[in-house]
Amino acid sequence: MAHPLLRIVLIVVFCAVATAGSLIFPEGRPATSAHAAAPTTNSLSIGGKAPELDVEHWVSDGNGFFEPVSSFENGKIYVVEFWATWCGPCAASIPRLAELQKKYRGQDVQIVGISDEPLSDINAFLKREVQSPTGPTTFGELTSAYCLTTDPDRSAYTGYMEAAGQDGIPTAFVVGKSGLIEWIGFPTELEEPLDQLINDSWDREAFRRNYEAQKQYEIMMQRVSELAGTGKATQAIELIDKQLSSDLPEAIRKSWVAVRQQVKLISGLVDDEVVAYFKQEMASNKGDAVAQARLAIMLFQTANEVSGLDELLKAVAAAMEAEIPGASADILSDMHDILAHVYESSGKIDEAIKHQEQAVELTVGRAKQRSQAYLEELKASQK
Repeated sequence: MAHPLLRIVLIVVFCAVATAGSLIFPEGRPATSAHAAAPTTNSLSIGGKAPELDVEHWVSDGNGFFEPVSSFENGKIYVVEFWATWCGPCAASIPRLAELQKKYRGQDVQIVGISDEPLSDINAFLKREVQSPTGPTTFGELTSAYCLTTDPDRSAYTGYMEAAGQDGIPTAFVVGKSGLIEWIGFPTELEEPLDQLINDSWDREAFRRNYEAQKQYEIMMQRVSELAGTGKATQAIELIDKQLSSDLPEAIRKSWVAVRQQVKLISGLVDDEVVAYFKQEMASNKGDAVAQARLAIMLFQTANEVSGLDELLKAVAAAMEAEIPGASADILSDMHDILAHVYESSGKIDEAIKHQEQAVELTVGRAKQRSQAYLEELKASQK
């Protein structure tokens, strides 16, 4: 049985682990690679003056187009991005950063990627081959479009990441025309703020409010997880309700509404409100097989420890069945496997076996062995 706190966290962020390989992680923003934990000082935020850069090694300079940067020139825009060779999402962001630098080349926008690794590690990484939108290339060729650096004494990391309470990479800071921090976020989300900063339509104050609300949300989510994970679901819900009573950006309000129902669900506080909420989620997910599958995973895993989910299991099974005909071939085996787990949790072993047989038929390699083993468990439970 999973540790309660771990189970709370996994379910709340929809990262429940089953045998469904390609359905586990949400699409969109990739998972952040955690760096060594940084002190959360929050002395640097939106609207603060950008610290000067003292970077030891400038590895690339846009093929001679850019000069190394220490202080920021008025009227120009800079992206200071923190990355590492070992970080998968960082590597995945590199082609996009190269595209953005090419797009804004000549528009007073300079992108500076900063690692804290030895120069030898960077040079070895740059020789690696990678697939780009235009075909096979190397990381060295891609990063030659912008400024790539490394700063082993971590002075830049301290001045930016630690000062802003950021402990995950890749993270980008946008320094605006007046030398102030305008935006902090994931590198693949840079285009909109850069466009607006270039044409002077950027609303720094609106972004600051949303950014600070998001930071507060993360702090409160940790507290909610701690309360729910130690059996204090009522207190967790009270804390959520307090958040909902305050002035929140709509996206964060929606997240708190979802978390409230998830906490009630996994704490066994299943009432009409909970059932209605998750049925509405299923209706909203219609046509999205992956979203429906994530919800199904959460429900069948919760049903292993919480009673009273029969109505929701029946509803999510029907929702999953409806997605099967239109599901793409690469997720079809996962869909059948998840349905098998849902039906097992509902006590419908015959239906579970039927779907797991189809999962086995559609699966290859080691995954097929795992699917077959689960099928044998289902058949054994019939006897």
